[in-house]
Amino acid sequence: MAKNKNKKHRSIIYVKNNFTCVYCGLFFEKPNNWDRKSAIHNGYMFLEIDHIIPLSKGGSDLIENKQCLCQKCNNTKSNKIIEKEVVYG
Repeated sequence: MAKNKNKKHRSIIYVKNNFTCVYCGLFFEKPNNWDRKSAIHNGYMFLEIDHIIPLSKGGSDLIENKQCLCQKCNNTKSNKIIEKEVVYG
């Protein structure tokens, strides 16, 4: 059940963040055949869903606590809490 919820959340978060990494501003073009449950990939890396406040730090699994990060930014952030959601803007 959680897996299906996360796939549903993924499409909502992608749209909420305009298919863009909220840290570096890298835009990921939505594929024409996107099924709304698949991860977005730009040929080099995935646009990942990140917990703003990590679960390991007491964050929730609610949509409001999720954001889009490219793989590079997500790996750099790890389980840190960053105060500002949109770094590039």
